[in-house]
Amino acid sequence: MELKEYLNFKRIEIKEFAAMIGCSDSAMYNYVSGRRPISLPIAIKIRKALNNRVSYEEINAPWERENAR
Repeated sequence: MELKEYLNFKRIEIKEFAAMIGCSDSAMYNYVSGRRPISLPIAIKIRKALNNRVSYEEINAPWERENAR
């Protein structure tokens, strides 16, 4: 399950989740939309906040999909 789907499932707003892990709202929106790849330090924070329920591959899937050409 991708990050955006998981957040929707858990009813966590992207803005709220960004604050939970200490990143800006705009960065988090860019991550979940695939406009920006997620760096390893941010991915680690995301996985920790979600108790490892979303893999690194799932976290970066939107970016990979947008940039697969």
